[in-house]
Amino acid sequence: MKFLGGCLIGIITIVVLVILVAGYFGFVPGLSNLFGSNKPANLGTAYTSADYKSAEAKTGTKFLNNTDTINYDKSQKTFGPAKAVTVDFTAAEITAALNDKPHPEDFPVKDWQVRYNPDGTAEISAVVLMDKLTGYAQSHGVTDDTIQTVLDTVKKFGIIEKQMPIYLKGTFSVVNGVLNFNAISVKIGRLSISADTVNSNKMNILDFRDEHKNDIPGFSCKNCSIVNGKLHFEGTFPSTVALK
Repeated sequence: MKFLGGCLIGIITIVVLVILVAGYFGFVPGLSNLFGSNKPANLGTAYTSADYKSAEAKTGTKFLNNTDTINYDKSQKTFGPAKAVTVDFTAAEITAALNDKPHPEDFPVKDWQVRYNPDGTAEISAVVLMDKLTGYAQSHGVTDDTIQTVLDTVKKFGIIEKQMPIYLKGTFSVVNGVLNFNAISVKIGRLSISADTVNSNKMNILDFRDEHKNDIPGFSCKNCSIVNGKLHFEGTFPSTVALK
């Protein structure tokens, strides 16, 4: 389950950068607490440790040497042969995986919630830790030019909250390994952002995904979509993960 979570995290990170570059903050320093904009949107998706275990079991991957509970670097692990998997994940299972997955100290996102709707749309809310975003983006292939543009944009607006809630709603699918998505609603705090801000940067986001989709040996996503309120996944997971 770490693999799906890692892929989503990478995409969300670059989406956040795209939004920030657009410069649509408008926050007045000190007022975000008053208006509740420092809290992520509650999508009504609750989860328990059982959801994490269920999601992990559905992948079919056997984690050895406690590799499912400690954030070991990929270079410290060995991955078994790819194993074909067709499975449906609930929103609670994906939410549990995103929150309970061990993250490195510089990881810039927390307090995830995911919801899948009957109309095939998905919603995501989370909190971005602004003081960690730059370093994490650098270590995951985001160019220095893009990062500098973000920093310059932030400076124009003075003090920005260290913890910035984000909300995304849209459609997405993977068909024969090709990712496509369309943002419908985007918010930072309680400020609505034009969805075109994200959609107009699709190529940047898709390029980022393509560059990193093979980062985990044995993981691949052939087809993925929202079906009957669940995430339908067809692809492969490594059969085992162990320490070297």
